[in-house]
Amino acid sequence: MSSDGQFPTRDNCDLTDPEEAFLWMLVGLPGLKGAPPLLPIQHLRQVSRRLWDCGARPVKDPVIKYRPPRAGDPHWLVSPGTWADIDEPDPEDVFDVREFVASLPLRQRQQLAAALGLTGTVPDEEPAPMLPVTIRPANDSQAQRH
Repeated sequence: MSSDGQFPTRDNCDLTDPEEAFLWMLVGLPGLKGAPPLLPIQHLRQVSRRLWDCGARPVKDPVIKYRPPRAGDPHWLVSPGTWADIDEPDPEDVFDVREFVASLPLRQRQQLAAALGLTGTVPDEEPAPMLPVTIRPANDSQAQRH
C-alpha cells in the first residue's frame, strides 16, 4: 500500500519514493480481474524499488487510468478494479439497492428489515412461485362422452 496505508493509486503514491514510484502500476495486472494483487504489497514495493534501481523513472503522463472497484464489487483485496484508456469517461457508480435487497436470502432480508425498524414488512416465508395455469386438452374420446 502507499505510505499512508491506502490502496496504491497514482494520486496517493509518492512518485519520488523508489518503493512507491511504480507501486500503483503493479495493481490490477492484466489477466487478474477479480483476483487479489499477484504478490503481497510489501513485495510489490520491492519490485518498484528494483525498477527504480535499474534506472526507470515515471516521466510521462500515463495513457491509461486505474478505476477502483465500484459499489457492489467485492472487497478491493479480491476485486482490484480495472484499467481504462485515460480519455474514456468513468461509468456512473450506481448501486441498485432494490436489486441488492431482492438478491438477499429471506433470513437476511428479515434481519435487514428488523435492523431498520421495519418489522413485519418481510413475510415469514417465500411466496409460492407463480405457475402457469394449464388446461388438459380434450381428446376426441373424452369430447364425445360429454
